[in-house]
Amino acid sequence: MSSNPVILEYLFSTFPSQLQVSTGSTPASGRIGVSVSGGNTDKYCKQIRVAVPIGPGATDFSEKSPSAAVNTANWSLSSQEIMTGEELGLNDEVGAPYATFTFDAKDSSVYKINYNLVLSLTGIVNTEVGSFAYIVRETSGTDASTMTEKQSTFTLDKVTPSFYLENFVAKTTSSPLAPATEFANGTAIRLAWESNGTWFQVYEKNNTKPIYTGPGKTCEVSGGAKTDTTLFLQASMTGDPGDDTGKF
Repeated sequence: MSSNPVILEYLFSTFPSQLQVSTGSTPASGRIGVSVSGGNTDKYCKQIRVAVPIGPGATDFSEKSPSAAVNTANWSLSSQEIMTGEELGLNDEVGAPYATFTFDAKDSSVYKINYNLVLSLTGIVNTEVGSFAYIVRETSGTDASTMTEKQSTFTLDKVTPSFYLENFVAKTTSSPLAPATEFANGTAIRLAWESNGTWFQVYEKNNTKPIYTGPGKTCEVSGGAKTDTTLFLQASMTGDPGDDTGKF
C-alpha cells in the first residue's frame, strides 16, 4: 500500500477528556471522536478505514472490539473486522490484532469533504496505562477522479482513572434528548448525568431521604415538582455508601 500520509485533517476528541483505564471494580467506557475536514482546499474522499489495537496491554485500546458510528447519512459503516498489523501495512508482524472499521461515502455527490463528518469508536478501555496507535487509511485526492490510498498513524493516551461527575441535566419525558429548565406542576422530570462512578443518589430540597438511589445514570421523578426546588446528585466510585464500604 502507499506510504503517502493522509491529506484530510483529523481532529481528535475523547470522552472523558483523557481516556481513563478500567480498574478491577470499575469498567471505564471511552469514546474517541474524530472530526474529519478538508481544510482550506478542495479535497475528496470516498472511503476511510480506522483501526485500533485490541488486547490487555498498555499499547492496546480495549480488550474487546469497540463499536463504531458516524454522524451523517452521507457516510455509512460498511464493514468491521479484525486485522493484523501486517495486513494494515505496519511493521508489526507479531503485534496485537486491530479492530478495523471501514466507512464509505454514499455516492460521488458527497466525496468533497466540505461538511461536518465525525467518526467515533466507543469501548471499555483496558486496565493498562499507556499509549496506543490509531490508524487512518483514506482513499482521497485533490481531484475526485484520481483518488488513491493514503495512511497515517496517530497516538492516543490512556491515563490512571480519576473520578468525574458531570453533565447533570433535567429533561421532559416527551423530549428526552433536549435539556429543560421549566416544568409544569406535576410533570415528570427525567434526570441524566455522566460519571465513572458506580452508585448514585439524588436528593431534593428539604428531603433527607434520596428520591433515587442505584447504579444507573438516569432516573425519573414521576410526580415532578409541586414547587420550585433544588435537586442534588451524589456519586460513589466504590458502591452503595449505605453498606459503609463506599465513599462520596
